[in-house]
Amino acid sequence: GRDIQLTIDWRVQKICEDALENSKGAIVILDPKTGEVIACASGPGYDPSIFVKKMHSAIGAVFNDPTSPLMNRAISGTFPPGSVFKLVGAAAALEAKKVTPDVEYNCPGSLRVGAREFKCWGTHGQVNLTQAIAQSCDVYFYKIGLSLGAQAIHDYACKFGFGKQTGVELPYESAGLVPNPFWKRMSKFQRWYDGDTANFVIGQGALLTSPIQVCRLMAVFANGGNLVTPYIIKAIDGQDVSAVHRKISSVHLRQSTIDQVREGLRRVVEG
Repeated sequence: GRDIQLTIDWRVQKICEDALENSKGAIVILDPKTGEVIACASGPGYDPSIFVKKMHSAIGAVFNDPTSPLMNRAISGTFPPGSVFKLVGAAAALEAKKVTPDVEYNCPGSLRVGAREFKCWGTHGQVNLTQAIAQSCDVYFYKIGLSLGAQAIHDYACKFGFGKQTGVELPYESAGLVPNPFWKRMSKFQRWYDGDTANFVIGQGALLTSPIQVCRLMAVFANGGNLVTPYIIKAIDGQDVSAVHRKISSVHLRQSTIDQVREGLRRVVEG
């Protein structure tokens, strides 16, 4: 029953909610240095006043809505993250010295892995790490993923906070799933193939992450290598408690790794 102040900036929150409108999706904005949640929107939304007013027909409609408006997709929804996960592979390859910024791979538009042809969304020719991030070249990441191996990708994904809850102060947070060969053997009674690794390193396959986990990944490169714990309570009864909730740990990446990944990300937006 005590008064609380949230870290949420209602102006930013409204922009996010208006952007989602009735679409299915989520938007999370964190302060990358502290973990403060500036905005956390999930769509489609619903009117919470129906529960206060006991509008039974409206409540029933919300519960039976196939778009699941009661799910907070930002923290409870888990999805294959896609190409943003390539940053995990890039960092892992740099740290393990499987690649250097100057190493180039040729992207002819696809790569044969086993009996299957794995496509790239384009034909990029000779690309180095920075160009591969900027252009999101699948072939480049297939190659570094295969050089790393599935277990190394798994281990680095866990270092970036995937496969476990972030600890945000909201209920029903999902941990997601970071697969590896042992998981596939135990859960599906199947062996792990190189094709699984190729899918894994580009954020596809069995990998499942929440939007807030992905936002925290990006924060690592924005803040210089720290994994933050998202939090939403700023003050209780006027007393600032943010320092209590602020939990920051190092991912233990070399500064050169952070700089090289950041350069690739910079080129994504600079064109």
